[in-house]
Amino acid sequence: MVTRRLSYYHFGRKALKKRLTILVAEIARLRTKNDPEAIHDMRVASRRFHAAAQIFSDCLTGSVLTECEQHVRRLRKSAGAVRDGDVQRLFVERLLKKSTPRRYHQGLQRLALRLSQRRKKQYKKILNVIDNFEKSGVVEKMKRALSLPLPTRRSTVTLRQRAAQGIASHLSSLLSFEQYVHQSSALDKLHQMRIAAKRLRYVMEIFNPAYGGALKPYIRITRAIQDSLGEMHDCAVWLESLPSFLEKERTRTEKFFGDTSSFPGIERGILYFADAVQREKAKQYRAFVRLWKHTEQTHTWSKLKTLVAK
Repeated sequence: MVTRRLSYYHFGRKALKKRLTILVAEIARLRTKNDPEAIHDMRVASRRFHAAAQIFSDCLTGSVLTECEQHVRRLRKSAGAVRDGDVQRLFVERLLKKSTPRRYHQGLQRLALRLSQRRKKQYKKILNVIDNFEKSGVVEKMKRALSLPLPTRRSTVTLRQRAAQGIASHLSSLLSFEQYVHQSSALDKLHQMRIAAKRLRYVMEIFNPAYGGALKPYIRITRAIQDSLGEMHDCAVWLESLPSFLEKERTRTEKFFGDTSSFPGIERGILYFADAVQREKAKQYRAFVRLWKHTEQTHTWSKLKTLVAK
């Protein structure tokens, strides 16, 4: 049952303040700890703030939330570019640590090298975006706005109504892609389904305290679906980028050595990587289908609809 003790405005401001505080902390950590986990956590914090800002935009007056969102969007975009490369690099490193035949190492090592070189440039861009975010003073503006007296007018939408509407809307969006669950080649639709799952998960996380934690099981299954679809999408993106990567490496090899006699060793490793990615993509798709079948067998989504409608 949704608690009635918190007003809609109070709940919204509390959610915004919490997510802004976490985002600022993750940005500070990223400055001192440049690793994949720090990048991931900052990116997730920016997404969670964005989700809260979309829902509770009417809990603040003026344009400060819009200004903050513009900066956070740049943070999210720059972190996303680094995170995507980190995931691919970690996958390559796992292949190198496994009992992968040495004849494939040259290509895998070359790919890892290029990803590391690209990451250094991308990390510098993140620091520039962070500098601009901090210099803008938008965090202090947000804190002042969040500390102002709550509106005296009554919201036309209660907290209970907003929670039910938000969750139902995002659940409907997720279910609109159900027809593509058993179409492994419908990559674009499955990618959109992942985004819908992510948005549903974030809105449930926001309103979970208002339901006394009753949304936790639904958050867990939605996150698992999002993760499997996300890893499947990552694999598809990597596979799409490999022909261009190989062509660039062929050109670099010829320019540096004057011929391409050493290129077959690189190509062999990249083709091995492509085969491993194909297998991982198929594995994640099977995991996703199993998860979705579980939601059907347990009537997960109808139970969620019943819960939020109470």
